Amino acid sequence: MVLVNGAEGIGTGWSTSIPCYNPLDIIANIKKLMNNESMDEMTPFYRNFTGDFIPNGPNKFICSGRADEINNGKEINVVELPVKVWNSTYKKYLDESISKNTLTNYCDYSTHRAVDIVIKPTNSFDYKYLNTSVSTTNMLCFDPNGKIKKYEDPREIIREFYDVRIKYYQKRKEHRLNQLSLDLIKIKNKVRFIRMVVSNQLVVMKRKKDEIFKGLETHDFVKYDGGYTYLLEMAIYSLTKERIEKLEQEYDDRKNEYEVLNKKTIKSLYMNDLDAFEKDYLIVVKKEKEDIQKEIYTKDKKQFKKPKNITGKIDLVSISKALRSDKSLNKLSSKIKDNKVKDNKSKSKLTEIKKLDTKKVKKSASVTSLISKVGHLDISEESDDSFIVSDDSSDTGPWSKYKNQ
Repeated sequence: MVLVNGAEGIGTGWSTSIPCYNPLDIIANIKKLMNNESMDEMTPFYRNFTGDFIPNGPNKFICSGRADEINNGKEINVVELPVKVWNSTYKKYLDESISKNTLTNYCDYSTHRAVDIVIKPTNSFDYKYLNTSVSTTNMLCFDPNGKIKKYEDPREIIREFYDVRIKYYQKRKEHRLNQLSLDLIKIKNKVRFIRMVVSNQLVVMKRKKDEIFKGLETHDFVKYDGGYTYLLEMAIYSLTKERIEKLEQEYDDRKNEYEVLNKKTIKSLYMNDLDAFEKDYLIVVKKEKEDIQKEIYTKDKKQFKKPKNITGKIDLVSISKALRSDKSLNKLSSKIKDNKVKDNKSKSKLTEIKKLDTKKVKKSASVTSLISKVGHLDISEESDDSFIVSDDSSDTGPWSKYKNQ
């Protein structure tokens, strides 16, 4: 499991860094060991990560995110970040790039499981954080003897794990066969006990415990856990024909399981478990991918980020989607009513809007009225905290997708 989950930490005099690997690759190599074949090389893997791990020398990899050019190369759509690079870290870097004028703006459509950031870079933009390095030169963990050991390759860990695991499959088989043998003896004794009690061959009613035990020993009933509790504590309804038939069926099932298990080899048991895990694992992976796609393409979950000091043109429908709370709508209506509008051409359009009551602006009907009267708004977080009204609807870029929604 250390290869599936990875490990990273530091202790007194020791540290370790083991990346995650694909469970399917681990299974494939274990099966190769069973068939006395050489194992394949392994590359780090993180489930649902859509970037790449590129070999970069012995025991080193470049972990690369993924980005696509859109709008004829004017914008970049970052759809994956390298492992261990968080969205918040990358967005902080984008904010810093905006302040340095190396980035015009960006929009964040990411969900909690999928990266989706559209950036509009300048020629001097540095694509930092889209590539990181991963090393497998410090893989230390406890060996089968409980001693700390450094492993040069993940296949060494699989090799040692396999040797230990196969021994425990032998122990598991022996334990299960012993358990089934005891179950068969118990069931057989229960059936014989019920039949003898029903036919009065064995009397248990109105007799002392010692006399009952002596009678059971005389008829060669087997003790279990040092006594006959498993027989004497059966319910009264067990002394029926139906109960006997049920026990006989249970006996046949246990006997069949014993015979099947006894014929199987240790490797076949291990192989069956690996196949069962692989089948269930693929179902989980498929379900997760479907859920991620639903999040990406569900419009209601789309959010947008408006960087500071950047003007983007969107219509009022988009504003109402982003500012859904009553408090935000109230603030918007207050700014309009206070006539904080720079565009003189549009002031005449606001004559009726300024007469609207603040409470009515919160209502959907008032929002519709504002849309029809204002047209498109430019949001600008400038020093005077004003709103600019514009009738221009020809703008393009990451904000244009909000038009006519």
